[in-house]
Amino acid sequence: MCVIKQSACALSDRSFEFLDSTGMIFQVMHCVGLKNLSEGDIQTQAYVSQGFVDRDRIYIESLRAMPEIAATMKRQNELTQVIVSALPGRPSPPPVPVPGPDR
Repeated sequence: MCVIKQSACALSDRSFEFLDSTGMIFQVMHCVGLKNLSEGDIQTQAYVSQGFVDRDRIYIESLRAMPEIAATMKRQNELTQVIVSALPGRPSPPPVPVPGPDR
């Protein structure tokens, strides 16, 4: 069984919250058998999985691409409407409603 102790000053002062968190992480690591890092190492170094870094980078890149994707889709829709309306024997398509604020 693992017992994690919190210091009284960490509970009373937010400035000690980080130090208390590293102490808690250190205790958890020792309880599960990971003893190759010191509490000081936890305070001065950070570990982030490369998978998390890659996932966040891809997500941010996708957000940056959204305006271009939306403009391309709008243009594609306009071009498709031109092609369809030029087909012989086809009625003109109804106008596409412009999205706006809900009324």
